[in-house]
Amino acid sequence: LSGDLGFSFISGDLVAVGPNVGARLGTDSISVGVSGANFGLRHDADGTNFELTGGVVESSLGGIGSFDAGSVTVQYSDLGTSVTAGERLTVGSLSYDFVEGLGSDAIAGFAIEGFGLTAANFVRLSGDVGIKQDGSKLIAVGSNVGASLGTDSVGVSLSNADFGLEIDGDAAVFALTDGTFGANLGSFANVTSDSVFVEYTSSTGSVSSGDTLNVGDVTYTFGRDVASDTVLFGVEGLSAEIGGFATVTGDVGFSFVGDEIVAVGSGVGVRVGTDSANVGLTSADFGLVSTQDGTSFELTNGVFGLNVANFAGATASSTRVSYSDENSRIDSGRVLNVGPLSYSFADEIVADTSLVTVEGFAAEVGGFVDLSGDLGFSFISGDLVAVGAPRLSGSPP
Repeated sequence: LSGDLGFSFISGDLVAVGPNVGARLGTDSISVGVSGANFGLRHDADGTNFELTGGVVESSLGGIGSFDAGSVTVQYSDLGTSVTAGERLTVGSLSYDFVEGLGSDAIAGFAIEGFGLTAANFVRLSGDVGIKQDGSKLIAVGSNVGASLGTDSVGVSLSNADFGLEIDGDAAVFALTDGTFGANLGSFANVTSDSVFVEYTSSTGSVSSGDTLNVGDVTYTFGRDVASDTVLFGVEGLSAEIGGFATVTGDVGFSFVGDEIVAVGSGVGVRVGTDSANVGLTSADFGLVSTQDGTSFELTNGVFGLNVANFAGATASSTRVSYSDENSRIDSGRVLNVGPLSYSFADEIVADTSLVTVEGFAAEVGGFVDLSGDLGFSFISGDLVAVGAPRLSGSPP
């Protein structure tokens, strides 16, 4: 604590009040605090109570960054002492009204409500957290925290999530889990997910599954091992309809590069068509780029599947599912990287593409004839359409 105080001795209690007081947790290099706060303290035979409210949040979180918004409340109460909400302390012309009541339990709390933090140039964090110092470590835990990746016009997010952060010198780690996934991506519809996790570790930071952080009675338990140098916004069990053309399902990692949201996945599935007639891939590699202008994606190296009446034993030597809005395209050779995952576009995707390219197709039709060759499939006005030619290029004409 620091600042200017007025003291008085009233009815056996030592009372202190200050209108411009600061509080800080942490070390010289890693800290969080508040300045210009209102302060009230009462000490009696049973112990001490004090509270700080208002003021400006200040922090230095190393590579994580610093809080740029939030309302701070600092509270302390010894066991067996209590204060009622609204109780007023007066010293001369100064006064302080306790904003919240302090019960008879021992309390030592540093809370930030409505905080904002652009963490490690990775995601924008917001919500309510409790913070404590444990030796050289600064620990923060929250149960209603959000993370957003991207901009207001294009991005993905996790809201109402559990949050844990630990910083010890240069070693830093934070994670969010068990929230609600949101996707503001052009052409995406009916988006769902099974689980979402946001993970960050510095080059010297790591955690093991089961490691637990606690601040007061709020805890956060890391559900996965997280190695050093991890920066990942991961979605498990993603399902999304894209452009009215395809439904993509699987586990995907997202990143924000420049003004683009990029996504990469392996073991991803795609279906083009309806429940009764469709073509697609399972266990495929996946790459996606989305901007405010539109979305492009591709799946390759998967297992071909065809569900059409009277077609049996359908196989293919290679299949490529490609899509691009009328205002987006992908250059051949472009590589996307999301954490440890990468995807390379072997061929160009021109604007306004909705195509399943199948090379080496073979199937038996109605016990009548065997078809083989190269085909292009698309889904047009509710119909699954296929056309074959002597040779299909990697992109539509």
